[in-house]
Amino acid sequence: MASQTEGLVLSDVIKFEEESRFSREVLTLAASQTISMGEVLQASGDNVVALASAASASAVALEAVTTGVGVTSDILCAVRHCVLTRENLTYNSEDEDDTDAVLKALGMVVRQNAVHDEA
Repeated sequence: MASQTEGLVLSDVIKFEEESRFSREVLTLAASQTISMGEVLQASGDNVVALASAASASAVALEAVTTGVGVTSDILCAVRHCVLTRENLTYNSEDEDDTDAVLKALGMVVRQNAVHDEA
């Protein structure tokens, strides 16, 4: 039987956010970036880019966006007061725990996906 794999949807990444989408902000994604939904980002001047260092984490992408050479784009991000699912985040830093701590300091709590075991 054939199977189909579905991509992430917004509720796979962000489990809770403040009312009226207060947790979200539209940021400018730098040129030459391919960002997936749930990827942790860092600020780079006036733009955001893929995370390079845990200490620099500043946002989580809430959509997938690719920019070309010399072209920037808007990207919807979680930047404060929300709960995120760790299993659906993409970390490009060496230490996920340190990245989670930086996100928590910004008001973004990262939680393990709770799995209920019937056994």
